[in-house]
Amino acid sequence: MFLNFFFSLILFIIIKPCKLYPSKSYRIVIEHLFGKSFKFTEKSTYDRLIVIKYYFKVLAYKIRPLNKLNDNEILIFDNSSKSKEIRIEFLSYYLKNKNFNFISYCDLCCFESRLEKVIFIAISLPFVLIFFVLSQFFKYKSSLALFVEYSLVISKLLKTLNENYQLKKIYYFSIYERESNFFSKEIINRTGIEVVKIASDTPLVFWNKFILCDKLLLCNSYQYDELKSNQICAQISDIEIFGPERSFSYRNLYDQDSSTPSNTIGFYSTASWVRDANDAIFQDVDFTKLELNVLKVLKQVVLENKENQLFILLHPKEKKYSIEDLRTHYSNILGSDIVFEFLNYNKPTAQLFDKIDLGISFNSSVIHERLYCGFKSLLFPNNPNFPLINSPLSNICASSTLELKKLIDESLKITTFDFFKKFGLQIYSFRKINL
Repeated sequence: MFLNFFFSLILFIIIKPCKLYPSKSYRIVIEHLFGKSFKFTEKSTYDRLIVIKYYFKVLAYKIRPLNKLNDNEILIFDNSSKSKEIRIEFLSYYLKNKNFNFISYCDLCCFESRLEKVIFIAISLPFVLIFFVLSQFFKYKSSLALFVEYSLVISKLLKTLNENYQLKKIYYFSIYERESNFFSKEIINRTGIEVVKIASDTPLVFWNKFILCDKLLLCNSYQYDELKSNQICAQISDIEIFGPERSFSYRNLYDQDSSTPSNTIGFYSTASWVRDANDAIFQDVDFTKLELNVLKVLKQVVLENKENQLFILLHPKEKKYSIEDLRTHYSNILGSDIVFEFLNYNKPTAQLFDKIDLGISFNSSVIHERLYCGFKSLLFPNNPNFPLINSPLSNICASSTLELKKLIDESLKITTFDFFKKFGLQIYSFRKINL
């Protein structure tokens, strides 16, 4: 089966530059395959030797048997086994069902025997050389490095699915991964199993402009707005809106009478400075510069009105640093005359939405969670593809620092009820807002 998939991937490479797609499904698969992946650093994405380097990594995979599944009819598929409990809790909350199988992409990165490894090497070697040569003509060379692994993983995934006849449905997470549409197409074509994908909390346009599945579960109403626009190319039979991926852990904390303290402002960090230090991939946008612009506006807001209190809500990537180091970092940006507090160093951010009146970010998934819970929020995205023009979300997205300052001043003066009503955001929140 390795050979069939290698030939398919070669075909995708040939089609990509020409854009002569045989069908819509081919377009969705191919367009999503070629792009940046979170599995690589920004530097390695453009490394001319990355195909060869990654091939040696694949050959180092352990020899072990595949994990056995139980008799449940539903399978959860995700990128890593570390997310198993979170995925089960999410689906259990919305589906009222706790009986799931689970398998991850990483679980399938193995060889079942020495013979299988020898066969894989014999089949893959000429294709790897082809991938290596062709990768020199592609911008994101790491895309083709992953092709080496895809044949191995999809073969094992299909083997698992076909050996477990009781399976009726697969819930597919981490759909931003480059292989998600390729795998979905193969599952749909080669098995009778329904593929249900779960969109992550961020806008689809960032990492999921192309989606192929039987059914798509959305994590917020803005994603539904995106699907109705021409920004997203999708082949889907059914759509349903659930809630953010961690909503099961905090929905019960907020109700129609939840209130917030006046004149409190929260800056939600995306840890752009940490990502820069770690050479993490980015969306061709200078996140660090934009976050600095937001912080400069917040400094001005606090200086103009001493009643305004500033809180910084840290990104998980920042929490590996000490409080002292973090305070130094933000004090260097805001200046010694600005008083601020860290609100979530030892607590989950989503459990603290009602501790501040107005949340602000360059662009963070937690802001979409905050809106879902019915709390005032503003964004400074500076992205040509976000937000959708005339969408309710566009009303709370500033296109300049002057507009951001104006929105902050205006939003601090009105109640949460009036904020959601004025900007047409009621549909984005799960709760009725009374205050």
